[in-house]
Amino acid sequence: MMYFLGFVFLIVSCSSGGGYSSEEKAAADQLNNYAMSESAKMSDEEATEQQEPGTSDDVAQPVSESIAVKEPEKIIKTGSISLTVEEYDSAIVHIKSIIKSSEAYISNEYENKTSYSISNTLTIRVTSGNFDKLVEGLECAGYEVTSKNIEMQDVTAEFVDIQARLKTKRETEERYREIMKQAKTIREVLEVESYLKSVREEIESAEGRLKYLNDKVSYSTLTLTVSQNQDNPYEPGFGSKAGNAFSAGWEILKGIVIGFFFLWPIWFIAGITLLIIFRKRIFRKKN
Repeated sequence: MMYFLGFVFLIVSCSSGGGYSSEEKAAADQLNNYAMSESAKMSDEEATEQQEPGTSDDVAQPVSESIAVKEPEKIIKTGSISLTVEEYDSAIVHIKSIIKSSEAYISNEYENKTSYSISNTLTIRVTSGNFDKLVEGLECAGYEVTSKNIEMQDVTAEFVDIQARLKTKRETEERYREIMKQAKTIREVLEVESYLKSVREEIESAEGRLKYLNDKVSYSTLTLTVSQNQDNPYEPGFGSKAGNAFSAGWEILKGIVIGFFFLWPIWFIAGITLLIIFRKRIFRKKN
């Protein structure tokens, strides 16, 4: 109770220190006087209790030792595995049976088919205790493991820190509610409600973070990719081959024409040379 009254005194003092009106200062002074009077009463009562017989300092009181209980570690496990199979249909059935036997479930599945390959990406959620069992079962299933990545993140310190701050925020919220009961004017009620709203938002944010961490710790996430490479089943016919040959010939012809234009200086010099030779022959014939 003494801590609560001290907290009331602190809140009232902080509230009365700003630029409020005379009415607000008067309300704050009333709360201040109330807090100081209640604090004085509690001090007298505690002093009386300490002077009661049978509770002197000379009498040794048994002290109960608190046993420190170590919090379990909070580990977030995530991983990814890529498998290459020869028969996709039978392999995917076998893999899903392994997932089911590990008490896991598929939260997302994306299958993709092309002319050359077929693949399936599965997002698997499994309890933290069965994560290693699932990974081992997939590795020993008889398929080629092309890639594997396992990560572990220790969030124990963050978890404990959030719990401690959440406890403090809840205690603060309770103190504000007690102050709310002592409020006498609308102005006082609005001020306390403003503080309550801020504390409540912080509490909800911390609770959301704890819920997220608990979910990640309780259920690990494994991303599994299963793929099969296929030969190209498409064999072009005579029409396609003839069309391809015509296209190739046309490309060669365009290349020759373009090459001819690239050599225009040679053709220009050759033309002038032929013209000179032709004129010389005509001149000789006339002579």
